[in-house]
Amino acid sequence: MEKKEFRKRQIQILNEFFKTDEYKKESEILYNKLFTNEKFLTAKSIGVTISMGFELDTNPIILKSLELNKEVYIPKTVTETKDMDFYQFNSYEELRKTKFGVLEPVGDTKKAIPDLLIVPGLAFIKKTNYRLGFGAGFYDRYLRKNNPETLSLVNSKQLYNFDNWGVEEFDIPVKKIITYKED
Repeated sequence: MEKKEFRKRQIQILNEFFKTDEYKKESEILYNKLFTNEKFLTAKSIGVTISMGFELDTNPIILKSLELNKEVYIPKTVTETKDMDFYQFNSYEELRKTKFGVLEPVGDTKKAIPDLLIVPGLAFIKKTNYRLGFGAGFYDRYLRKNNPETLSLVNSKQLYNFDNWGVEEFDIPVKKIITYKED
C-alpha cells in the first residue's frame, strides 16, 4: 500500500481506537513502562511533543518529568526549511498553535538536544523499529542530524510485524519501542 494511503487509513484506525476503553488501558500500561524505564529515569532532559487528538496524551509524561526535576523540551518546526529544534517547556501559556494545529513554544526559551526523545508516530515495525510519521519528515531529519537517544510508546493499533507502508532510505528508526505488551 502507498505510504499516503496507509497513513490515511492508520489515522482512521487510531481515531476509532482512541474512543475505546482498551485505548485507556493500554495508555496506562505505556505510562507505567516508561516511568520505570532506565533511559527515562536517568535522563536529565526529555523531548516530547504536545499530543493532539488520537495520540497518546503526553501531559502525564510532561508532568512526571517535571516532578522528577527533568527539563522538558518541546519541538518547534520551521516550515520553510523543514527544520525542527527542541525548546524548553516552562508552561502551557508559552505555547501557541501553528497553522497545522500543533502547539509549539514561542519566545526565547532554552534550546537543546534532549537526553531522551520520545518520538511520536502512526505505525511502527516491531523488529526494525522503523516508524511511519505524519509525512513532513521533521523527525527523520532531526534524528539524522542529532542522533539522540530515542524511544516510542506504541499501542496495539500502531504495532506491525512487517513494513506495510514502504520504508525509504531517509527513514530513521527509533532505538527502542515500548509496547503495551509484556516484553
